[in-house]
Amino acid sequence: MKSALFRALLWTSSRFSLKTNQRLAEILAGGVWRWSRRHRQVIQANIHACFPELSAEQQSRLARQSLAETLKTLLELGPVWKTHGSSVDDLIRQVHGWSAVQEAVARGQGVLIAAPHLGNWEVLGLFLSRLPNFSLLYKPPEARGLEDTLRRYRGQNGARQIAATPTAVRHILQTLKTGGVVGILPDQKPKAGQGVFAPFFGQPAYTMTLFSRLAAKTRAPVFIAAAIRRAHGDGFDVHFMPCDAAIYSPTEESVACLNAALEAMVRQAPAQYQWNYKRFSITPAGCANIYQRPVES
Repeated sequence: MKSALFRALLWTSSRFSLKTNQRLAEILAGGVWRWSRRHRQVIQANIHACFPELSAEQQSRLARQSLAETLKTLLELGPVWKTHGSSVDDLIRQVHGWSAVQEAVARGQGVLIAAPHLGNWEVLGLFLSRLPNFSLLYKPPEARGLEDTLRRYRGQNGARQIAATPTAVRHILQTLKTGGVVGILPDQKPKAGQGVFAPFFGQPAYTMTLFSRLAAKTRAPVFIAAAIRRAHGDGFDVHFMPCDAAIYSPTEESVACLNAALEAMVRQAPAQYQWNYKRFSITPAGCANIYQRPVES
C-alpha cells in the first residue's frame, strides 16, 4: 500500500513544475500544521530546544517554515527524479566548493561525503552520480516495493547503492580503497550500541560512530554537503564544505567534530532541515526528553 501511494505521488508530482510543487507544499503545510498535532509538536520541540536565542514568535515562524520545506522535499521528487533525473544540472544554479572535491577525488585516496537531511538530498545524490565511482549508503525501508522504487530512481545515473546491512562496511571500505566516493546521511539515530552522544545545536544527540570510524581507518578527505533550495522555485545551490582534521580524532571527539560541521551547514538554511524527525528521542541518563514537554504556540 505504501509503495503504491508513493508511486502515485511520484507520478502526480511529475506532472507539475518544481515551482508549482513547491507552492502546493506551502499550501498543504497550512493544513498539516493545523490538523497533525504529532508533526506540529515534534517540530516545535526541536525548534524550541535548538534555537533558544529566538523569540517565541520567531520560533513559531521557523517551525511553520520548516514543515513547508519538508513537504517541498517530498513533492519535488516527481520533477527531480522523473523529469530531471538525467539532467539534474538544469535545477542547479551554483555549486560551491566542488573544485576541492574534484581535487580530493583526483588524489585517488577515496572521499567521504556527509550529507545532513537538509534541502533536497536526492538532488545532491543525482549531482554526485556524475563521479565514476560513487556509492551511497541507505537504510532499507520496511516496504520491499518502496525499496525497489527508491533504488531505481536513486541509481538511474549509475550511483551504486549500499544497503545498511552487516556487510555494508566491507563494501564502503572497498569503494574508498579503490578511490571512490561514498555518501552517507549521518544524522539518523543509530541502533543501540552503534552511537555516542555529541552536541548538536546544544542538545545531546545520539550519533552514529560509523562515519567517524570510516574516516579514522581510511584517512579519506571528508566533506559536508547539501543541495539547498533557492527562493521562488529557482532551483538549488549545491554546497561542499571540507571537514576539520578533528574528524580523524578518537571516536567521541570525531563525532563531536562531525556534528559541529553538520550544524554549520544546517545554519545556512535552518528552515530546510528535517525538524519533524525526533533527533533527540534517545537521551543520556538523567536527561529530560524534549518531546515529553509540550510546546504550543
